[in-house]
Amino acid sequence: SGFRNGGRTVMMNAETKSTNLTALQQAVEHYELHGYAILRNHLSQETVEKIKHQISQLESKVVCVPSPFKSQKVGSAKHLVESAHQVVGFSSGPKKPIQQIGHNLHGMVGDIASLCYSDKVWSICKALSIDDPRIVQSKVVLKPANHGWRVPAHTDEQFIFTRPLSGAGLWWAVDRCSKGNGCLEVIPGSHKEFKMESRFVCDHVMLCTKFSLIPPLENETRVTWTKKCAQRYKSRFKVLEMKPGDLVILHPFVIHTSAANRSKFPRKALTIHIVDGKYPWEKTNWIQPKEGGDFPEFPQMKIKASENTNPRVVLSENKASPHEASDMSFRQQKLSPVTSS
Repeated sequence: SGFRNGGRTVMMNAETKSTNLTALQQAVEHYELHGYAILRNHLSQETVEKIKHQISQLESKVVCVPSPFKSQKVGSAKHLVESAHQVVGFSSGPKKPIQQIGHNLHGMVGDIASLCYSDKVWSICKALSIDDPRIVQSKVVLKPANHGWRVPAHTDEQFIFTRPLSGAGLWWAVDRCSKGNGCLEVIPGSHKEFKMESRFVCDHVMLCTKFSLIPPLENETRVTWTKKCAQRYKSRFKVLEMKPGDLVILHPFVIHTSAANRSKFPRKALTIHIVDGKYPWEKTNWIQPKEGGDFPEFPQMKIKASENTNPRVVLSENKASPHEASDMSFRQQKLSPVTSS
C-alpha cells in the first residue's frame, strides 16, 4: 500500500486492520486536497458477490419507470419522489435497459442495507468529521455491456443540496471499472476551483422538477463551470479505474463524469450519499424524509450516546441496519408509467 500526491489515486489496502487508521487518514487528506480518494479492496470479494447477487435479483423483479430527468411536466416527478422510500428502477424509455435502481436500498435490501450502516461506513463518516451521519439515498448505477450511456459532468451538490455544506458520496465498484466500460472520471481539485450554476429542485406540491440557480457561498472565489468547460478542460479529467470492492469517496463539489459503455463488459456500481443530520434539510431537494420525521440515524449513534465515548474503528461489513432489512424485503408496488418527453 502507499500514498501519492498530485491528484494521483490513493493506493492502499483498507482491509488491513493494522494500517486502517493511517490509510483512512491519508485518504481524508487526499479527499480534502483533491476532492476524492480511493480505498482499494474496501469490500471483501465475498461481500461483493453478495451485493452482485442482490442486484441481479433487483434487476429481474423491480418495477421500472421512465427516467425523472426527461420531463418537467406537472406530476412527472411522482415516481422519483416516491422512490425516496421505495426501491424503483429507472430507464430512458419503454423496453430500454434499467439505468439505475433506487433510492432506498439502504432501508429495504438486506446485504446492501447491512453494508450501508456498517462500521466501515461509520468509520469513514467519523474520519470526514460528519458528526451525525444520515444516508439520504442509495442506488445501483447500471451500464450494461454495449449499451451504457454517458453521464455528463456534474457535482453531487446539484442533486443533494445542503447549507452549510456537509456530507460525501460513497461509490463502490461492483464490476471491474475501466475507461472502456465507462468508469468514473474526476477533475482533481475542482471542488475548490469551480462552482456549478444550477441545481436540481423539486416542487413537492406540483410534483415537478427543474434546475434552479445555486446561491453563491459567502466570499465565493470559485469560477462558474459552463457547458463549454467540459470540452475546454477535457484533458484534466482523471480516469479512475477500479476493481470490484474498491471505493471512491467523492466531495459534494468535485466535478465528475463517466463515458458510455461501448465494451462487452457490464459496469455496475453501488452508491450512497450521506449528509450531517445536525444541519437543517433543504425543502426543495427532491428527496425528503418521511413526513414529520428525519432520515434514520446510524445505530452507532445510540452506542456513542450510551457510552459517551468515541466509537471504536472496526472493519465489520455485517452490522445490521436499523431497519432490520431482510434479503429481499423491498416493496414492489405497481406504479403507473408517466409520459416522458
